[in-house]
Amino acid sequence: MKQLTALFFITFIFISCMDHKGRLNNSSTKINLNCANDSLLASIVPRDAKFLENNSKLYWDFNCDSSWLTYESQKGMKKVLFSLPKELIELTGRLGHYDFQEFNTSFLYTHSVISGCCDPDVYYLYDKENGDLIKHLGRAVYVGDKDYHPYFASLIYNEKDTISGEGYSVVLYNIDTGKQLIRVMPAYDVRLGMENNDYLFPEDIFDRPATIQNNILEISYHVDKYEQGKMLQQKTIQFDLKSISD
Repeated sequence: MKQLTALFFITFIFISCMDHKGRLNNSSTKINLNCANDSLLASIVPRDAKFLENNSKLYWDFNCDSSWLTYESQKGMKKVLFSLPKELIELTGRLGHYDFQEFNTSFLYTHSVISGCCDPDVYYLYDKENGDLIKHLGRAVYVGDKDYHPYFASLIYNEKDTISGEGYSVVLYNIDTGKQLIRVMPAYDVRLGMENNDYLFPEDIFDRPATIQNNILEISYHVDKYEQGKMLQQKTIQFDLKSISD
């Protein structure tokens, strides 16, 4: 009798430890939260929509697998511009697409390559009417503004340029019209500036804000070694904006 009672008791304990599907409950098993309603993730992902002048909008969303940046036209057409996997959701707004600037027919997204220091940002230009990617503009040496100076300047490497030898050119791109101008830099200027100052990126030699006067954009850079108390010898590259303004 005692043996039957003990067997009944053990069986009762075993059944009590099982869930409704017949699997053993395990108190150490993680509870699977509903990520879409998780307050911590909701506080990290910036979900408030930002409207463009044509009433299209940009907003972030997330689930258990990823976070993503959506473009939505005024007619309700949606397109994902960028996403982060679940391992990186907590970096939403800091890694990848994190800020944008609107222009007449497009918007320019700033994209962080790493979260933290010190790689330069890169830039992506999108069509405001449909969210299509117009151009990957790369790293910048100058970024203008919508109302007065819709221009973007970047460096390109002259891999086999017989005029400059080994060197770079600065490309000025009109964001509104798609026109561009190219100015070839003196051979080896970028390499010299980088070596003299242990710079990691060629854009680092452009250390002063560009200036615009009488429709002339002037971008400055230096190649001499930075020394405290010593005035750097600035070199300049000029663009006549009238030639690509229309």
